[in-house]
Amino acid sequence: EQFVERYQKPEIPVIITGLTDDWKANENWKVEELFSGKYRNCRLKVGEDDEGYSIRVKLKYFLNYMMHQKDDSPMYLFDCSFDEHDRESELL
Repeated sequence: EQFVERYQKPEIPVIITGLTDDWKANENWKVEELFSGKYRNCRLKVGEDDEGYSIRVKLKYFLNYMMHQKDDSPMYLFDCSFDEHDRESELL
């Protein structure tokens, strides 16, 4: 209620910091560890083809792309079922 009255209703911009400071991902998702660890061969969704089928890329290839790309519109991971896979859900 206080946030709504103080910032939302008067439409005052706000930057909220520190919300992810305690997330396990800050420790578990180091690029070096993901690149060489047991998740490197996990296939994650990066898009869909013209027929609506998922396009998947191994994490090791995506990380390599991520570290070297200079695209105006870069590829990104979009895997809404990531947490449904046993091995991948361990990262969360």
